[in-house]
Amino acid sequence: MRDDVFLQEGVIRISVQKWKAVHAERVEAPREASTSAARTVLFEGSNANPSHGKDCVGHGAETGHQPGGCPSGAQVSPGSRAIVRSLHTCRVSRIFCTWMFTQRSDCKPRLQATLRRNQCPEYPARSSLSRRFFGLNCVRPMIPAAVETEILRRIRAAEEQHGVRVLLAVESGSRAWGFESPNSDFDARFIYAHPQDWYLSVGLEEQRDVIEYPIVDDIDLNGWDVRKALRLFWKSNPAFIEWIQSPIIYAEHGSFAAQVRSLMPSIYSCESGVHHYRSMAKTNFRGYLKGDLVPLKKYFYVLRPLLSVRWLERYGGAAPIEFQKLLHLIEGDQLLVADIEALLARKRAAPEMGLEPPVRSIHAFIEAELERLESIRPPAPQRGEVVSKLNEVFHRSLRDAWA
Repeated sequence: MRDDVFLQEGVIRISVQKWKAVHAERVEAPREASTSAARTVLFEGSNANPSHGKDCVGHGAETGHQPGGCPSGAQVSPGSRAIVRSLHTCRVSRIFCTWMFTQRSDCKPRLQATLRRNQCPEYPARSSLSRRFFGLNCVRPMIPAAVETEILRRIRAAEEQHGVRVLLAVESGSRAWGFESPNSDFDARFIYAHPQDWYLSVGLEEQRDVIEYPIVDDIDLNGWDVRKALRLFWKSNPAFIEWIQSPIIYAEHGSFAAQVRSLMPSIYSCESGVHHYRSMAKTNFRGYLKGDLVPLKKYFYVLRPLLSVRWLERYGGAAPIEFQKLLHLIEGDQLLVADIEALLARKRAAPEMGLEPPVRSIHAFIEAELERLESIRPPAPQRGEVVSKLNEVFHRSLRDAWA
């Protein structure tokens, strides 16, 4: 790659000269990748000020997001050339979206690992870009800008109404899983913190630790207090585990999310995960898919937990919540994968799928997998002392929230 766009020790650097050239051009992104050298094109942004230092630096997994850093995201095309798309803040109030095209693919593993872990709390619109910039085969409709703006407005209103600070706000449910229908609700979830003195009350256990609102205009907004969230994280609560891994992030403040993600390998219990996903698959199958006519959309509420168990068995860590990332676990059965992909396309396109005869290949897989899971006994977790680490996350999150 050219010296104005390069990877060095887990850090993406864009030269100031390149940023000046990009800012001056304001042209549209090319339709095809350059086959000779990297091209960088301004996509959107304003208020550029590239005069801060020699290079614009995007910190990777080792350092996390730093003020003035350059959070980044990447996607690799299914073709032979790697298409690297990056987001950079460069100490400005807007985000620049640059497209870097290159023939080099040998750095793909390091590049992907570095970029996928960067956070971008200053850029609320990351939610509408994250699945396109942060995944390998993840194609889905964006969160509509008007809906995202309304969700952020409601989050700010919740902060003012309850005197709290939101540490993390994400999309959960079918839109985060990747099999939403056009009329699916927007399930926004957030973690918030009260001022420190709120936690020093004798009646702390009697205090309400959730914020809930009725569904209005298809937006379902609810939140948990940070202490409640960390206590549930300690128990590998499946809802919290999915929130912290959501690919659609509306807002992120402080270091809470980054700290929790770094602790997940040492805290998450695969045993709890297997029990949860097995029970979820069994309940949905027995409740919806045993008749002569079945609601086709319910197949995904059985397939996702079954494939999540396979992930736990193979990799020994928390399963990703995106359904697409689990499909490689059954890639040996081409007919099954084809039927699932066809059903997925139908669900994304139609508001309601209705009742139809069972899909034979999917039905057979589910029945065989449920029978197999009856006999597995996941090993008990071997966790060290983690309460002190969770306390540290709690204290630091409060300091960050109210600094």
